[in-house]
Amino acid sequence: MPPKPATRASSAANNDDSDDSSTQDRYSDVLGLSTAREIWEYIETTCTTQFASRKSMLRNQLQSIRRGNRSVEEYLQQIKSITDNLASINEKVSNSDIIMHILNGLGRDFNNFIISSQNREVPFTFVEIKARLISHQQWLKDQDSEMNTMFYSQNASDMYGKNTNSGKKNNNFNKNKSNFKNNVYSNGSGSSSSGSSGNNGSSGRNSGSTSGGNSNNSSGGSRNNT
Repeated sequence: MPPKPATRASSAANNDDSDDSSTQDRYSDVLGLSTAREIWEYIETTCTTQFASRKSMLRNQLQSIRRGNRSVEEYLQQIKSITDNLASINEKVSNSDIIMHILNGLGRDFNNFIISSQNREVPFTFVEIKARLISHQQWLKDQDSEMNTMFYSQNASDMYGKNTNSGKKNNNFNKNKSNFKNNVYSNGSGSSSSGSSGNNGSSGRNSGSTSGGNSNNSSGGSRNNT
């Protein structure tokens, strides 16, 4: 049932195999050496080379470290790990150098904090700057949240204004459309009434001319009788 002991046993076996292989490599390296002094000098040179290589690697990591998208806690934890590893090989990093590397890798979001920290007469300790950076990180988050809220509320009001204006435009269009129809209808009825009055005038003129002709005919008949 328990696979864990088997896993531990297999990992321990792998570690033993790796240790055996490294030991065999060391043995093979000193096989050509004849005296104890030569062997000792070889071991000393190997350890010194490994020490210098590890020190150089850790120093480069400390100088090139950047926070990026990580949190302040993760960033400072990695710096602490690097400085602890350097201290384990007798390469202790001073407090002022640690603070310098921390500030160099924070990024643009912390520009104000960096400037104020560099102008201090007494540098922060690691514990002090960690607490200050965590507090500043929370302040930046609050500022971003507030800006996002203002941005969305502004966009919402703009969209509401656009919809209101479009509604007003539609109402004005409908009003203009109805006014246009009323004008067309009123103009058409006016022309019809004017046409009927013109017909009435012409019929009046026709009746007048007819009555005039009748009166002329009656006067001519009376003259003939005479």
